[in-house]
Amino acid sequence: MCHGGNAPIVQVLSRELRSEFGISPFILSSGAFSHPDVTATVSEGNIWDFHGGEMETSMVMPWIPPW
Repeated sequence: MCHGGNAPIVQVLSRELRSEFGISPFILSSGAFSHPDVTATVSEGNIWDFHGGEMETSMVMPWIPPW
């Protein structure tokens, strides 16, 4: 996950992980949070959604293996 100033280094790190270890990291950019399709899924009245909150959690959960 990344936001603001972290995005460039996270992209570099992501490429290195793919190249060196065959790992495909999932990068969640904060830019997605303002997209209308994302904001439409947030519970009414939830205006204080921060790290690990409703939006981030719901965006990442489909990628978590069911074990």
